[in-house]
Amino acid sequence: MSGISGTQNIVGEPYIDGSQMVYMPMSQQPVMIYSATSDQIKQVHEKSLMREIPMAIYTEEIFKTYNDNDNREMVSRFGTEDLNLVGIGLRGKKNHVDRTVKGLELHP
Repeated sequence: MSGISGTQNIVGEPYIDGSQMVYMPMSQQPVMIYSATSDQIKQVHEKSLMREIPMAIYTEEIFKTYNDNDNREMVSRFGTEDLNLVGIGLRGKKNHVDRTVKGLELHP
């Protein structure tokens, strides 16, 4: 979600309750989370690249670092075909994304 919300202008305004307490803003669009095997993630990644759907990637290696600079450095060590993907985030036209994730089940 961080890769999408930080680049796609989908975050709304802060929430303010009746006592004027300010809360962080939320996404203005729904977020759907699917379960997928490693092979399914790779297939969705390939389809997303072909369809030019903007995406964020999560590789196993970035969960072993502690900051964004190290995360980017870890990703840069691998070619596209060799990325050790454990998750991806997509944002695009509903029908494009739906076709790209077809066959995956929503995460319980």
